[in-house]
Amino acid sequence: MTAAPSTTLRRFLLPAAVFAIAFTTFLPGLSGEFLNWDDDVNVLANPNFRGLGWDGLEALWAGRPADGRRR
Repeated sequence: MTAAPSTTLRRFLLPAAVFAIAFTTFLPGLSGEFLNWDDDVNVLANPNFRGLGWDGLEALWAGRPADGRRR
């Protein structure tokens, strides 16, 4: 048994239309221009940022102040 041509056409066109609409909607975001707004201030010039090593993650989760003292 084969599916009716209209059913096959709908099975293909509906997902293709949803993909085309979503792709067109988010196309301006693919350039990534919005990703570089404040990295220099919040990460690179931040004296409290210790990096993403184990010491920095421990300080982040433990809530230690920037000078390394324990609370």
